[in-house]
Amino acid sequence: DRDELNLVGMRTGEALRKLEEFLDQAYLTNHAEVRVIHGIGSGALKKAVHDYLGSSPYCASFRQAEPHHGGAGATIVELGR
Repeated sequence: DRDELNLVGMRTGEALRKLEEFLDQAYLTNHAEVRVIHGIGSGALKKAVHDYLGSSPYCASFRQAEPHHGGAGATIVELGR
């Protein structure tokens, strides 16, 4: 079971499907926190990920990763219980 998902280079629709699956698994395996790597690029993927997390029942909160964990290119997701 993984606590990290790399979405770099994916189209938004595909990335959000993977994200949904990943959060589902993370929730079922009792992860408290996971990291989603979306890269920086145009910012579209990051925005889509953040919009998705904002409405996800699994997500308690999310924040930009620390600089040594990917900074603006990654998001830390806290899973709700």
